[in-house]
Order: sequence, then structure tokens, then C-alpha cells
Amino acid sequence: MQHTEQMQRVHDHYDALGRALAEVLNQRDLHGGGWTHEAGWNIYGAVSVFHPDGLGFSLCRWNTHRKGDAGRRLTINGIYPGSWGGARASAITVGKDRRVPEIASEIVRRLLPDYLPTLCKAQAQMRISEEHRRARVAMNRHLEAVVPGLSSAGAPRHPEPDRTRSYWYGGKYSPESGPAVLASGSVALSLDATHVTLKLSDVPAELALTVLSLLSPNPVLEGVVHRALPAQPKALPAVSRTIPGEVVGTAAIPELPEVD
Repeated sequence: MQHTEQMQRVHDHYDALGRALAEVLNQRDLHGGGWTHEAGWNIYGAVSVFHPDGLGFSLCRWNTHRKGDAGRRLTINGIYPGSWGGARASAITVGKDRRVPEIASEIVRRLLPDYLPTLCKAQAQMRISEEHRRARVAMNRHLEAVVPGLSSAGAPRHPEPDRTRSYWYGGKYSPESGPAVLASGSVALSLDATHVTLKLSDVPAELALTVLSLLSPNPVLEGVVHRALPAQPKALPAVSRTIPGEVVGTAAIPELPEVD
């Protein structure tokens, strides 16, 4: 009971700290305002402050085992998207007993210059990841429409919409109910769903040849191919020409009179 009451007092203290810090940031119109807060249930105290654009800071009290002022400091970290594993800004610390406007100034002066560039990279990467996720969702829908019984391993009834790997049973392993698929297999999507790794098993020989023929850049053609020859050019009309010094026609050449 005493432990619960202590946690409640700590929670209330940091809830008030977060509310006051959000008010200061809004009064200063930092990034256009709109800051909110949420207190945590850490036995030593924790609170986070959020902005609608995805910015945020967490304030936690660690190192309580240290003596003096070293044990009465708040560690402030920038908040990133949950799956971000890239570079992060280094944390800063401030005295637990400093006034809220001073804490806000320390965040702006010491944390933001390193935090904002890394956050921009994280948000850009998250946008790309979200585009890839939507592409996988769309591709999986197409695959489910093409192959009956397609599902993720271990979750045939509720496959993850953005999964990267799916399986199906076919051929001699086809389920008794539902339409039979000609072969078993699996398909693995690339992260952006532009390429797949396709594996087939128990494939009838004729079907295998058909599938392989679709992969060939120069498919085999059946029958006789006749090459069309160009039409013969029309004969050119005769053109008379006169060349200086050339004898033209068959008339006799008159004899020249003798000259003394």
C-alpha cells in the first residue's frame, strides 16, 4: 500500500511537471505550439512531452543511487518512431529542481540542434517504410486472390496483411476441401513488394515446363516461320541522256570538204 501511494505521488509530481513544460513550450510557440504531455509510472519519475509533428522529449530520473546533485538530475532524450534503429541525438541532463522555463531553455539550446536532424532522417525512413508496407498489403491481396488457401505460417485464419512470406498446400498435399492447387509452394516478398522469391514443390512435369517457358526471354516458337521478303522494286523508266562527244542516232556523218 505504501509503495502504491509513493508511485502515485511520483506520478502526480511528473504529471504536473509535464503539463507545465508543455505550457511553456506553447507560450514560446515552439514549432507552432500544440505540445501535450503524458506522465509515466516509473517509480523514480518519468514524463513525455509530444508535438503534433512527431517531435517529443522524455524526461526520466535515473542514477538515484548517486550522491548529491548527481542523483537529482533528469535525463532528457528525444523521442523517435518506435522502429527507428538509426542514429539518435545524445541525451542531456538537467537538475531535477530547476525551474520549468529553465528546463525548457536547456532542451531548446542543448538537445534540439542534434535531435531535429536525426528525427528528420527517422521520419523520412518511416515514410518509406510505410509506403513499402502498403505495397506488401496490396501484393498479398493479389496473391490471396490468385492462390486459394494462401496464408502465413502458423496463422491460416488471420494472416498479417503486410507479411513478407506466405505458404500454400497443393498437389498431393492439397486439402480435401476447397479447390485443389496444382502444386505446393511459398512466396517471399521483398520489403517494397517489387520482387518475390517463389518456391514450388510437387509440380507436375508439364506444368513445370510451362512455368519455365514463361521465364525465358526467348520463348520457343512452334511451327514454321516464314520470313516475308520485300516486294520486288518496279523497273525504273528508261531515261535518255546526251553525253558531249557521244554519237547519237544512226544518221550518216557528212564528209568535210578538203581544205588546201
